[in-house]
Amino acid sequence: MYRRLAYVSRPQENLPVAQIQRIVALCRARNARDDITGVLAFTRHDFAQLIEGPRDAMDRLWSRIRADGRHHDITVLFDEPAEGRWCGDWRIGFPADPAIGESIAALRSARGPFDATAKANFLRLLNDCDPE
Repeated sequence: MYRRLAYVSRPQENLPVAQIQRIVALCRARNARDDITGVLAFTRHDFAQLIEGPRDAMDRLWSRIRADGRHHDITVLFDEPAEGRWCGDWRIGFPADPAIGESIAALRSARGPFDATAKANFLRLLNDCDPE
C-alpha cells in the first residue's frame, strides 16, 4: 500500500534559483533511494507537488517538507492511501504558461474534498508544467 499526497505552498520570498537547483538535486537522489515518485511544479510564486510512495518513506518525507523553511503556507489538497502510482518517477516542472501558474495559485482556496475529477485535473495541471 502506498500513500499519495498533494499540496501547494508559497516559496520563501526571493528564493534564489540556486536553492531550487539544490532542492532538485537532493530530491532526485533521496526520492530514488526511497522509492518516491511524483511531480513538483515551481511558478516563482507557488510550489505544487504530488508525491507518492511507501507509507514509511512518505511519512519521513512529509515531515521534512513541513519543516523546510524555504516555503510556507502549506495547503494539503489530498492525502490518501493508494494501491498504485500515478507517476513513474519524480520530476520537476516550470510552467511557461501564466494561466498554469494562476490555476496553481487558485488551488490554495480550494474547499472540500478533492473528488476523482479534481485529482485528475491537478495531475494534468502538473504534467502541463513542462517537466524535465
